[in-house]
Amino acid sequence: MAGKVNIILAGKRQLILEGLREKIETDKHPNIIRIETCTRSLVDQIKITFPDIVIIDQLLFSEMLYTSYLDVLKKFSPWVKMILITESQTLVNLKYYLQFGFQSIVLAENDINELVTAIKKIKKGEYYFSPEVLKVLIEDYTHPRSDTYFSIFGESRIRI
Repeated sequence: MAGKVNIILAGKRQLILEGLREKIETDKHPNIIRIETCTRSLVDQIKITFPDIVIIDQLLFSEMLYTSYLDVLKKFSPWVKMILITESQTLVNLKYYLQFGFQSIVLAENDINELVTAIKKIKKGEYYFSPEVLKVLIEDYTHPRSDTYFSIFGESRIRI
């Protein structure tokens, strides 16, 4: 990965975000430029700082679902690549995460190295999903439910 990757960390838990910052910055390329804990300041800072990647936790993303900030973010910041940090019990909401356009979904309970891998992959234009997320994607693709999300993901992106 050539050059610094400018990242905004966003989530509801300041202490956890600070810990992530410390661990992510041990790799020489990621550069955490901001930590945001509320949706309004996140959207404002994306417009000001033009990060390469925003890493957002599921709690803040869920809050954004019920505000206009989600629409504002998608409309005015289409260049931003997004990584979602979520927990395994929220994988039932995978449809919403994919509709939003996350290029990576990483489980919070997994190792920090997985998050660094996700950063490197999406910086190169690739997608990255935790193995547990891929398992859910494959199960739903091979045994679709009536509320399947593959129609929104697109056939060309399904090739895993």
